[in-house]
Amino acid sequence: MNIFKHLLATLRLNFAISKADTALAETGERHYVMPQHGSRRLVVVDRRNFRLLRRKGYINPKATVTDMISECFYHTPYRDGSGILPPDMAAKKRKAYLRWFDRQ
Repeated sequence: MNIFKHLLATLRLNFAISKADTALAETGERHYVMPQHGSRRLVVVDRRNFRLLRRKGYINPKATVTDMISECFYHTPYRDGSGILPPDMAAKKRKAYLRWFDRQ
């Protein structure tokens, strides 16, 4: 991946992470940064919106919340502050995002 593509990918991920953190501050619910199928866009969803998108057919009906947690590129902590993404896991998820972005 060249430097410009890497910079663009990093900026997009950082923007999505800031949107997830802002949504956590507003609603108090845990939010996830997920890839949008068929494009390089990232989507910030919570569990309720994930289930709604699955019901409407935008997400595979067989997908579960556990799948969402394992496939997301970032997630916020819970309302009480538990469930923070450890730094080593955050680094792995960031590398996974860069690989995904490069394949798109």
